[in-house]
Amino acid sequence: MLRALLSMVAVAHLLAGCDSVFDLERPPIDAAEPDALDAPVTMMPFDPPEPLSLNTPGEEDRPSLTDDMLEIYFHGEGRLYRSTRASTDEIWSPREEIVELGVGDMRRPCISGDGKTLYFSKGLAGQFDIMVSTRPARDATWGAAAPLPAPINRASSSEYCGWNSPDGLVLLFISNYLAGGENDIFRATRTSPMDRSRRALSSCWKSSAIGRS
Repeated sequence: MLRALLSMVAVAHLLAGCDSVFDLERPPIDAAEPDALDAPVTMMPFDPPEPLSLNTPGEEDRPSLTDDMLEIYFHGEGRLYRSTRASTDEIWSPREEIVELGVGDMRRPCISGDGKTLYFSKGLAGQFDIMVSTRPARDATWGAAAPLPAPINRASSSEYCGWNSPDGLVLLFISNYLAGGENDIFRATRTSPMDRSRRALSSCWKSSAIGRS
């Protein structure tokens, strides 16, 4: 009995000192050291910016790209331009004005992800309306542009395109029609980009304000 009791005591002492048996090292606890999860993330810096070959001494603004990043749209001096490239490793082709969309003060292009729908803002009677144009394929010319009807465009305000979702069902735009005349951001939705005859829908948007711009 005594021998069994002594064996149990020996095992207890051995377990109590297991750190020294296995030569385990415990790092010192520094109360001042911040938790690794709370430590600030160090952002990698960007390389120095390089101007695109599309630039001129004039204005270039509001670039919008297709999902594959092979086609870019932008405005400059009240005109809309586009440029293409064969791959993302190549430079852009010389820019070309989109003359088939007509004349006027045209700004803020928003190209759809598939490159077949183009929204932009056009100055009409001192105000800007959002226009839309479509084409059947990427290598086709743009069709005649038409203004989006209410509740997007309004008679007493200016509207500017901001962003179109990849599925074509959400449109973010800017308008100053609310009280005060300041720009607000609006979100418009629809259930389908096409009607039953496969024509692009432009009159089924439902709009709501989502904040000041």
